[in-house]
Amino acid sequence: MTHVVLTARSENALHSLQNELTTVQSKVIAADLCSPEAPQTIIDETIKTFGQIDCIIHNAGTLGEAKPLADHTLNDITVENYQQSDLFKSFQINLLSVMQITHFALPHLRKTNGKVIFISSGAAVKPTYGWSSYCVTKAGLNQLNTVLAVEEKDVTFISVRPGVVDTETQNEIRNNAKQGMKEEDHNKFIKFHEKGELKSPDNVAERIVALTLHATKEFSGRFVSLEDEDVESLYKKHLSISS
Repeated sequence: MTHVVLTARSENALHSLQNELTTVQSKVIAADLCSPEAPQTIIDETIKTFGQIDCIIHNAGTLGEAKPLADHTLNDITVENYQQSDLFKSFQINLLSVMQITHFALPHLRKTNGKVIFISSGAAVKPTYGWSSYCVTKAGLNQLNTVLAVEEKDVTFISVRPGVVDTETQNEIRNNAKQGMKEEDHNKFIKFHEKGELKSPDNVAERIVALTLHATKEFSGRFVSLEDEDVESLYKKHLSISS
């Protein structure tokens, strides 16, 4: 039987999702990635429950405050309040916690020749006005992917550009980010929603699952789009096996 660990801040949301997973054995670990002990706890609890790790999908992310860097209030950050700052939360959730979780998981991933999937963004390679923290941390995620591919030959690392997906982040951009973005940039996201051009999360998830199950070692270190020909080929293979 397939084993799945679900982790996020909201335990209620996790249990709701767990109830939908009727064909797998799953475990819920409610954790705040801004908490120093959370990354190791997630891995320790996973090993305690299931004994091994075959794949990690790093999907947590936050847009952070949308505004130019010059408009951020940084002069009042102190040692005492740093962890409450938007800057810390953006880097901790989008990048540092990913490094921490991966660090603690590596000994187990080596044993299974496992995979690590980083959910990145087009913002990693295309700057957007007002998104400095988001763009920088996603670019860092891509570079982490390439470095780990060099360092860890027994594990496969893939960074994924999922496209514009109908998630809570898109809702946040439309409703809360307008003042800190250029009008033409913000309007693009409004139109994506109005025209029904946002990707279905379920459709995106199916393609990511295909990567986790079927991607070969040649993928390691790559930044892929779900529309890439070889990624689409893996998805078709996955569908043929699953049907």
